[in-house]
Amino acid sequence: MLKLLLFLASITTAIVHLSIFLIWLFDWTILTTETGLITWGASIATGVLIYALCRKFIDADKCGIFTKRLIFTSTLMTVALALLSAVIEIAVRSMP
Repeated sequence: MLKLLLFLASITTAIVHLSIFLIWLFDWTILTTETGLITWGASIATGVLIYALCRKFIDADKCGIFTKRLIFTSTLMTVALALLSAVIEIAVRSMP
């Protein structure tokens, strides 16, 4: 039961991460609002939590490996987008 819940949570979180990526590409101003930043941070925290639970409770079968990799890569991509956005923001603010 826990394995199924973690799998469904991983898929849902990965969809949220993909949505954040697409919003970041097409209309990044949505992500710079208070709601956007809260959603972005919450999705990263959720991804880290699900990954930690997957490492602790899921076996190394095919589905478990897929779930771990899915949540790890989507969370890593979202963190990379946050860091890239911070670098871009710093670079833009330092321009005269």
